[in-house]
Amino acid sequence: MSPRTDRRRRAALVASLAASLLLAAEARAEPRAVRIDYQAHEGCPAADVLVEEITWRTALARVAAPGEAALAVRARITKRGAVSRGRLSLGEGREKITREISGASCDEVVSALALVTALAIDPRASTGRRPPPPPPPRLPRPLPPVPPRPAFAPPAPAILGPPLPAFPLARPASPPRWKIGARASAAFEATPRPLFGAAVVVERAISPRLEASVRVAIDVAATGGFDVGPGGASFLRAIGRVEGCVFALRPARWMSIVPCVGAESGVLRGEGILRGSLKSVDVATVPWAAAGVLPIVAIDVGGVVIEAQGGPVFPLVRREFLFETPAFLVHEVPAVTGTVSLGVGYAFP
Repeated sequence: MSPRTDRRRRAALVASLAASLLLAAEARAEPRAVRIDYQAHEGCPAADVLVEEITWRTALARVAAPGEAALAVRARITKRGAVSRGRLSLGEGREKITREISGASCDEVVSALALVTALAIDPRASTGRRPPPPPPPRLPRPLPPVPPRPAFAPPAPAILGPPLPAFPLARPASPPRWKIGARASAAFEATPRPLFGAAVVVERAISPRLEASVRVAIDVAATGGFDVGPGGASFLRAIGRVEGCVFALRPARWMSIVPCVGAESGVLRGEGILRGSLKSVDVATVPWAAAGVLPIVAIDVGGVVIEAQGGPVFPLVRREFLFETPAFLVHEVPAVTGTVSLGVGYAFP
């Protein structure tokens, strides 16, 4: 073997050993701690984006723990017009390195600052473009809900004959349309003394929605005997009244105020009583006709209705009652009289 061949083999062996030592040293190298001070204008990525890109480019960089000695990385990004300007400082003191980078977008400036930082820590750091993050996984489309199945479903019975007739469903209860009741009444000024009596009332609703109705009443009232002038007298009145009520006001669910107007007709009978200096008596029966405004206040207690009614009545026929011997005017029907009543009724469909 020649001396030249020996030298070549020794040189190759030394080079191979040096390369192995270098690779082993690199394998034993630990990541360098860095402490990042980052400030940027509005619209820039957060500091986490800068850290993620540095650690993606090199495995020899990590974020320093609190109080740990680390490489100071100071990044400032400002904006002038449409351009973002970045200033990067690495290290401190005499070993401090400063770089300035401008870009059309803040994202480009942050990526460039991350590249400069990664190369300062690791000359073999990746210089390629970081791939975009993968899209979020698509969630499976939810299946439509399945209706619950009964625990036991008996089979449908077989129909062996003609179908049974269908029975109509029960209708909801309709509002009351009829009302019947009785009441005590009193009339004033139609005779010299008040007329006290009783009445029977029948009411028919014609519009449940508006609570409009028509009422018919038969009223009989009398004064009884009393002294007047030279003798005595008594009066009796029998009338029929028709009333129309167009709507109802309800201050409460159980209470209503119903404005009504009415027209009445009948007879008014006056009879003299032999008393004092009265020499003869007679009986006078005259027609009675009048119109009135007669509002009602009603309280409904479970189908039983308590009513109070009253108002002015305007006689259309006005007569005089007098004694002949001696002559004495007993009463003249005035232009306005009044009536009140209190009663109870029952409402039904």
